[in-house]
Amino acid sequence: MGNLLYGATEPGLIDTSDSRVLDVRYANGKLWTVLGTAADVEGNARAGVAWFILNPSVNAAGVSASMLSQGILALADESLAYPTLGVTKSGRGVIGFTRVSENLFPSVGYASIDAVAGVGAVGMIREGQSPQDGFTEYGPRPRWGDYGAAAVDGNTVYIAGQYIEQPPCTVQQFIDTNFSCWGTRSQLANWSTRVTELIP
Repeated sequence: MGNLLYGATEPGLIDTSDSRVLDVRYANGKLWTVLGTAADVEGNARAGVAWFILNPSVNAAGVSASMLSQGILALADESLAYPTLGVTKSGRGVIGFTRVSENLFPSVGYASIDAVAGVGAVGMIREGQSPQDGFTEYGPRPRWGDYGAAAVDGNTVYIAGQYIEQPPCTVQQFIDTNFSCWGTRSQLANWSTRVTELIP
């Protein structure tokens, strides 16, 4: 649709954000935080998720924290971008993020986190069905995935993440379906947000 709507023919490289802290939680007496980072995995440059668990303390001298655990979650054949985090009162949590690669359309992924085991394996919540093809795509750094969020209710973590729900859709099909590709996109954007209930 880029050529039809924007006069563009080449998609951009997905922006995986910078290294700002993207989420911080206080749970089970600890501070939990995630941010995007560069990672070298088996010689492949990828975007990954840096995670930290800290023991905070407050006294008359001020506020401080000591590092309890930290690491980088990354894959050799995919990038993980725009992480968000939810942690229950018992100290069990979920990190949500975008999964994307040369062979994987923007998708919603997750991994477990706790203070003892650290971070678990990367899982898939919903796999993307086609390329990003919205108004932010046709520029030097197309925005992607920065509307992710997490919320906690008791022992349940809810992860909201973006993915491409739209199935493959030609320009003619886009026009024939009233610029909606069977109701899976708006005219100017084809990403969707999925909210997933997880019990870590």
